[in-house]
Amino acid sequence: MLQLPQLTWKRLTVCSLYLPPNSPVSKLSLVELFEQLPKPFLVLGDFNAHSPAWGDFRRDGRRRMLEEFMAENDLIILNSGEQTFVHSAYHLTSAIDLAVASPSIAAECS
Repeated sequence: MLQLPQLTWKRLTVCSLYLPPNSPVSKLSLVELFEQLPKPFLVLGDFNAHSPAWGDFRRDGRRRMLEEFMAENDLIILNSGEQTFVHSAYHLTSAIDLAVASPSIAAECS
């Protein structure tokens, strides 16, 4: 369960994001989105990307772009490594849902 920071003196932007699994997503489109968000922010959503960096057992092509984007923009992935999705037909688990924070509040979130 995501614990939000105790922010009594700041505003917090929360953005819900869905990236469809079979639609291309460019790093530029993410840069443009994240630049619009007032800081501090949390971006929560289904990124449809598989990477051990956030707890998934698989790797896919989208994960490399996301890993680079997060590193280049000093963004913090708050995921604990737990699986976040169970496929209803195949009962396979994955970690495709991410919680991403701007650096100024990441330490206050768990």
